Amino acid sequence: MTRDEDKVERTFRRFRKSLDRILRTNAPKEVHDLRTRSRRLEAAIHALELEDEPAAHRLLKTTTRLRRRAGKVRDLDVLTGFTRQLAVPGQEEALAALAEHLSAQRKKAARRLKSTVSNHREAARRALKRCRKQLLAHLDVQEKIEFAAATLQAALSISPRIGAADLHRYRIKLKELRYTLELSANSDAELVSTLEEATGAIGEWHDWSELQSITTELFQERQEFDLLNAIRSTASAKLHNALTLAGELHKRYFSRATAH
Repeated sequence: MTRDEDKVERTFRRFRKSLDRILRTNAPKEVHDLRTRSRRLEAAIHALELEDEPAAHRLLKTTTRLRRRAGKVRDLDVLTGFTRQLAVPGQEEALAALAEHLSAQRKKAARRLKSTVSNHREAARRALKRCRKQLLAHLDVQEKIEFAAATLQAALSISPRIGAADLHRYRIKLKELRYTLELSANSDAELVSTLEEATGAIGEWHDWSELQSITTELFQERQEFDLLNAIRSTASAKLHNALTLAGELHKRYFSRATAH
C-alpha cells in the first residue's frame, strides 16, 4: 500500500471509530472529531471520484446528515466557550442567561446527533466496507488526489473578489482543498498550513457572528446594549482579520497572475 493509499485508508478508519465513540460520549472533542472526519471522508470520496458508486453515494448522504448534526453541537460548544470568555461589567445576569440558553440548545442538539448516529451507523459501516474495497481496487490513487487538488485550486483561482457575503462558502472550498492535499504524501506543507490559518480565522468570525445573531434574538425585548456591543465589536474585528488572511491567501496561491 502506498503512502497516499494509507492516508485514505486512515481517513476511512478514523471516521468509523468516531461513529462508535460518539454513542459512548458526546464530549466536545468527540463531536469535533466526527464533524472533521466526515469532511475528510467526503473530500477523499470526491478526490477518488467514487461519488457515483452506489455505496459511496449512500455514504455521502449519511455523512452529510451526521456532519450537520455534529456541526450544530460543535457550534454550541464554541459559542458557550466564547460566552465564558466575555467579561462585560454590569452584564453578568445577561451572560448567565445566554450561557443557560446555549446549554439547553446543546442538550437538544446532542440528543438529535445521538439519534441520527444510532439510526445510520450500521448502514454507514457497511457502506464504508464497500468503499474500502473499491479504494483498494484503484491503482491510481496518487494521480487522482493530485488531479483533484489541482482542480480545486483552479476553481479557487477564478473566484470573484472575496467579501463578507462570500467568506463562509469560500471557507468550505478552502477546507475541501486542505483535506484533499492532506491525503497526499507529497502535498505542499506551507500551503496546507496557510489554508488552516485562513479557514480558522474565517470560522472564528462566523462563530462570533452566530453568537451575535443568537444574542440579538434572545434579548430582543431587553436592552442589553453593552453585551451586544461587546459581541458585535469582537465579530467585526474577527471579520477584518478573516478578510485580510483570505485576501493574502488568494493573492499568494490563487491569483491568476500567480504561478502556483
